[in-house]
Amino acid sequence: MPAITFDDDEDFELFYDHCKDLIVNRENTNLAQHADSDAMKELLEELDQWYANYEQTGDKPDSLEAGEFWETLISNYEDNHAVDEWKNPDSKIVFSQEHPKSGDPIGYSNTLMSSQLLSQKSLIKHRYSRPPNALEWNLRLVEQHGEIAFIGSAPICEIDAVSSVPWLDPSMQSHDFGRRTLDSTEMRNEWQRVVDIDRIGNIKGFANDISNSLFNPIILYADTSHENVQLIQRGNKANLKIDFEFLRRRGFGGFTDYIVSPTEKDLRPLWIIDGQHRTRGFAISENSYDVHVPIVIIPGDGTESKRTKVAKIFTEINTEGVPVEEMHQIFLRYKFKMKGGRSDNFELNEEGSPTTGQTGSRPNVRAYELALKLASNNTSPLYNTIQFQKPPKKKDDKRKLITVKTWMDKVTKWFRNDKLYLAVDTDTYHVAEVNNFFTAFAENTNKTQWPCPLPSGWRNRNNRWENPPGRSNSKPLIQQVGAFTSLIELYPELLEYIVDKMDEISRPISVVDFKQIMSPIKNIDWLDPTVRRKLKGRQSNVKYLTNFMITSIKHGGENTAEEILREDLPSTAGKGLLSKPSRRDYSHKDDWFRGGQAEFTMPRPLHAQKSGWIVQYYKRGESAASKLNVPKGWQKLNNDSVTLTIKKSDVSDDAQGATIDKIIVQGCWTNELGDSPYSKHTMNNPR
Repeated sequence: MPAITFDDDEDFELFYDHCKDLIVNRENTNLAQHADSDAMKELLEELDQWYANYEQTGDKPDSLEAGEFWETLISNYEDNHAVDEWKNPDSKIVFSQEHPKSGDPIGYSNTLMSSQLLSQKSLIKHRYSRPPNALEWNLRLVEQHGEIAFIGSAPICEIDAVSSVPWLDPSMQSHDFGRRTLDSTEMRNEWQRVVDIDRIGNIKGFANDISNSLFNPIILYADTSHENVQLIQRGNKANLKIDFEFLRRRGFGGFTDYIVSPTEKDLRPLWIIDGQHRTRGFAISENSYDVHVPIVIIPGDGTESKRTKVAKIFTEINTEGVPVEEMHQIFLRYKFKMKGGRSDNFELNEEGSPTTGQTGSRPNVRAYELALKLASNNTSPLYNTIQFQKPPKKKDDKRKLITVKTWMDKVTKWFRNDKLYLAVDTDTYHVAEVNNFFTAFAENTNKTQWPCPLPSGWRNRNNRWENPPGRSNSKPLIQQVGAFTSLIELYPELLEYIVDKMDEISRPISVVDFKQIMSPIKNIDWLDPTVRRKLKGRQSNVKYLTNFMITSIKHGGENTAEEILREDLPSTAGKGLLSKPSRRDYSHKDDWFRGGQAEFTMPRPLHAQKSGWIVQYYKRGESAASKLNVPKGWQKLNNDSVTLTIKKSDVSDDAQGATIDKIIVQGCWTNELGDSPYSKHTMNNPR
């Protein structure tokens, strides 16, 4: 067991930061399946106790205790973690050996003791021997449509020293994200994208080249109600003063601007609205850390309305200028009720309701809220399974079934369909109805009541729907990213079928009624190894699975798991999930071209997705066939059949005017499992 000796206070603080991140954000790392939550909680409590003692006495944990703690912690992870991995030399922001200030920390003030790039948090933490002297920036007033701001310039190191980023916690789980986003009192100061540490590094490289310049303004929000911020305006001129009393003493290690215990918090009073990567990248550059750059200061009084306005400015800059990641963009538009086009309108009217009409916001608002509510409802089968954000360098949560971007692409259509939720009065029950659908599916597929504690009703007693889902290599097929989307595609078809066939059914449709209607698919074994191997994927398998399930439901009747998994029951409703389509003969055949063309119509069998064609022709006097390319435009595909139209002129052109003796047309149907046998017809030239 290694002994861990801490070089100094900063080394211990970095150890604490690193270990806490591994524990708290473990869902985004390669945490081993056997890791026990209670054991991880005990490790966190021990770590916090060490830090509390360090703050009171300056004492650090014994080297053997620290070594034992580290060994216990990393034993819970599947990947390798080296001793002292938190001592990454890239995280120490100091001048290089070639610089006159070699070894000194890069940053603002001669009281600066260290600057540390925390890779887990993607921010720069400073430690000072004492609070530096206050900063003062001279500014000038600008006004646009009644709104005011101040412009000026300041050294990058000063901006970095007093500015934080109100970013979303990248480790926030789906259920917590949903709950907090729905709560209007939450996340008021947490809405910006997390800093991308790779972008910081790239900008540092740019800044180190002294031939490069930065004249893009950094946009900052200054809360003038903050006790350490003072804005004095005299006509068109102003002076912004920021003192460093916001720094917090930490143990015996001086003063810092970022604390990790008991709650992580960046104490710097200004907010970077635009330019966070430029600020951090230039701030760690030994050649450009002190260059002056343009700044725009947006003043505010700390009120909710002003914070919201500032957040909207960020949203407008980063959704209409340089776009942020799509899921984060959806969150921003929803949180700040932004008006947009048909696909990105989240505005609310004066009564606080979504707008309606052709380009109204209701489909977007209701679809997003539906995801938030299902993901944050601990009784829902979709609890904690929808991904709402994708911070850089964070692994996807293993419980994820669908991204909110894919969800929005599919589910907004439900609120534009008059048989689903076009009517505003469906807002009183659509959340319950959708949840009932997923609950009914989970109960059917597990053959027991939700939340379906083991054992299930299956012979091997394992559930086919779990929450949380199992590890990626053992998840039921229907809970794998991609295949799960087939349930999202199934739902509108199922609801339309119910509305058309069962006029008397009450709304919201109950779990009991959904279970009864979906009983024909309850014996699909989503854990079967062959099913998971042959039907995995994220694209065409979705349409195939959706088609198989809705066809089974519409034809009714319950089939055994064995019948469903047969590979020799082609195009049989409710059976033969692993079967190729059956062969279908042409319903119309031509002996030769009529009116300059020939048509071949092939009926579509059940569970078929696409058609395939082989067309060959024989030139007069030749025994070898020539293959004719069949463009997609020659085919007309619908729900019942496909028609192939061949023009005589196309064949003649391909044959370069030669006389054609005969043409052989072969057609098949295909699905995820393969091709049907080919139908064949030969056309002979009567001349």
